[in-house]
Formats: sequence, structure tokens, C-alpha cells
Amino acid sequence: SGFLVASVFAGSILAGASDVTEEVALVGKPREAQLTEAEPLPKLEIDALPSNAFQAKEFEIQAGITEIDYIGKGGGHRLKFKDARFNWFDLVVNGTSTDAAPIELEAGTYYIFCPIPGHEAAGMFADLIVK
Repeated sequence: SGFLVASVFAGSILAGASDVTEEVALVGKPREAQLTEAEPLPKLEIDALPSNAFQAKEFEIQAGITEIDYIGKGGGHRLKFKDARFNWFDLVVNGTSTDAAPIELEAGTYYIFCPIPGHEAAGMFADLIVK
């Protein structure tokens, strides 16, 4: 009978906890509404051209978090920063695929390039100026 009392007591605690959670959830906005109200990240589109180049030799963005959209326009390419702090950043496209990731950058000039052998030498590099 001691087990039965403990089980009933534990069940009432768990049931009570779920009631509180439901009440708290009702106080705030639904998660879907919170996500749609958030300001979208600024975006930078960088096109990977089949001629082993980007569409520009210089890109400019504001400091902070930006989503980089890497758009394949033909061939296989990658996008990296020549800065050890951003070794983790690696976008990959093949053919007409796309890849995207957010990155937080402070003001400065960053060198971006395609590390596939021969691509950088062919001109697939640019400066990313962050103001």
C-alpha cells in the first residue's frame, strides 16, 4: 500500500507540473508566432560561376550576423574564409545547388575564396568588406 500511495503522490506532482507548463505557454505567444515575428537576417548572395569566379571581386555587408547564400551557377565549388577563426565555415555547391549559413563578422576586410585546386588561381576570390 506504501507503493500505491507513493505512486499516486508522484502522479499528482507530475500532473500538477504539466498544468503549470500549459498555463505558462498560454501567457506568451505561440512559438510559431515568435519565429515569424523575428527580423530576418540580412543576406548576401554570392554566385559561384562556371568560369571559376564569383559575380564580383568585392562584397559589402554590415557588421553583425549575415546569412551568406552561396548559389551554384555551374560546376562544383566551395566558399571559405582565409582566416583561421572561420575554418568551420565551408559552403559547398555543385551544379545549380545552393548552400547557406549565418556568420557573425566584425568590421574589417575578409578574403573569401574557393579552395578547390586551381579555382583561386583562376580568379575565384573576393574581398568581403564589413562596415
